[in-house]
Amino acid sequence: LKKRFPHCLIIGTRKSGTRALLEFLSLHPSVVAAKKETHFFDSDENFRKGLKWYLNFMPPSTENQITVEKTPAYFFSGKVPARIKRTEVEANGSGGRMKFLLIVKDPVERALSDYAKVLQSKQKQNIRYPTFEELSTDPITDEITSAYRPIRRSLYNLQLRNWLKHFKRSQLQVVDGAALVTNPVHELQKVEKFLGLQKFLTSDKFIWSQDRGFYFANVTKIRTKCLSTSKGLAHPRLSDRFTEKIRNFFRPFNEDFYNLTRMNFDW
Repeated sequence: LKKRFPHCLIIGTRKSGTRALLEFLSLHPSVVAAKKETHFFDSDENFRKGLKWYLNFMPPSTENQITVEKTPAYFFSGKVPARIKRTEVEANGSGGRMKFLLIVKDPVERALSDYAKVLQSKQKQNIRYPTFEELSTDPITDEITSAYRPIRRSLYNLQLRNWLKHFKRSQLQVVDGAALVTNPVHELQKVEKFLGLQKFLTSDKFIWSQDRGFYFANVTKIRTKCLSTSKGLAHPRLSDRFTEKIRNFFRPFNEDFYNLTRMNFDW
């Protein structure tokens, strides 16, 4: 057993199911996962602490196990891909073997999830918070603005183009976040194949929660593991007019993302 540089990183996207993906993958006996988001590659302060500091967060593993780390902020930071590429060579003596998991969902729904998370925090503090429509609309032009971070984070194609400057498309697997909710086995078996793992994540490993509206891990016959109550927050209701406006805004970005991934999500 030793602490190893990750074989695979879950790089994003935020609020699309990264925690569920990590928890489900962790059921596989050939996968070990870092317990917390390290923010090593996106934080200048953490990155300066060096490889040895980063490796301290990795779980001990055997030579036959895959180490996985998840930090969704990686996908949106322009400096991260180059840092990973350089650090992989430092850790392993060579590069080009890293694999990446990118889980995505409808960009409008993802942006709303981002908003709902902040809204919940503000409400607990009894702080009045603007509506999603107010925050995502330029007050001068009345158009959707990417200056609002949840909108900018949903422009998947722009971020992916940066990653493809540094890594081959074959090193990255795109996971459908919506499908992971409704049919986790189908998505996870594609991930198993991508990572070169034996098939293990079958339907008996998951239990549907009627109350929560998604699957959770069937750890043992007497114990289950579900995601925290901060997951699956209710989204604000949008007007029909605004829904049409924001979907029109995202359409060209989505089309470019489909072309880059050779996948059509029909958003």
